Amino acid sequence: MRRIIPETANAQRVCSQIMLATITEEGQRPPLPLEMLSVQAIAEQIFDYEFLANSADPVLPDTLEVLAASPGQRELLVGLLMCLALVSGEARTEVVTVIDRVAAQLQVSLPQRDLLRFALRRQPRRFLWRITCNAAIDYWAKGGHPSLRDWAQIARQAFIPQLLTSRQIAKRYQDLERFPRESLGRAVYDFYRSHEWALPGEPKGMPEQFIVHECTHVLTGYGTDPHSEMLTAVFTAGAKRRNAIDWFLLPLMQWHLKEPVASLSRRDAYRGLLQPQKYFHAMRRGMDSRISLMDDHWSFWENAHHSVAALCERYNIRPADPALVS
Repeated sequence: MRRIIPETANAQRVCSQIMLATITEEGQRPPLPLEMLSVQAIAEQIFDYEFLANSADPVLPDTLEVLAASPGQRELLVGLLMCLALVSGEARTEVVTVIDRVAAQLQVSLPQRDLLRFALRRQPRRFLWRITCNAAIDYWAKGGHPSLRDWAQIARQAFIPQLLTSRQIAKRYQDLERFPRESLGRAVYDFYRSHEWALPGEPKGMPEQFIVHECTHVLTGYGTDPHSEMLTAVFTAGAKRRNAIDWFLLPLMQWHLKEPVASLSRRDAYRGLLQPQKYFHAMRRGMDSRISLMDDHWSFWENAHHSVAALCERYNIRPADPALVS
């Protein structure tokens, strides 16, 4: 999803007004400090303007015509409001009501409304099923229809991963050790080995399809601690062209609300890891990149010999602000 910046002062004020109305339920409750920090981060990182807390009233404007010229901007704004709905960690239907009103005024359909409801009602299994379906489309079918074989691989990964071994696949990835040190292939190999993870095809190894996730770590420079995984996930969400808003919500569920929607185990879920400036900076980096490794027909093997630096330049994956990395 591309960033679309509100260029006029009036459009910026309306964006601030909508975000404040969402987190305060149109002035019915005081915002939490983390919610205000999130609004500020969205304004600065995504919309490129300085947010002033007293510059807008926390009520919806009578008209949103100032934003009506750009469908992409309207959809992005509604998606960001859905993120704000999860920041407090509370299930508040009043927030969803405000978002519904904004979406109606902006003429934005909300296929993700059910997903937000699952999140607010703490129904992680229903959320997980939706994300699993998206993963089948994005990782396996690249936007097409997942085959029975695709679903079988997903089921094996979830329940019997030991059956995913393949000497032929493992040998191909083990040979990455011979690639030039600056290459993506060698960087991915070193990434796996430095964490003592099994390569695809080796016992307990992840399916090949997930290599794009590890490539995202390598290209973005984010680590593998829980907060860095959160940033990697939201970078991926920012870069996506399909189901982007679904993936906006996943990192908040997994690493802020402690709901296991990116894994089957609550041990891999965390509470309260959201740091708004870092989170929305990572989303911005994804939005500004020229590629979605999940959505585009991108091949690891076609790019494995290229240097990481050259690929980052080609894809416009800019270095992260050191102050905004986990």
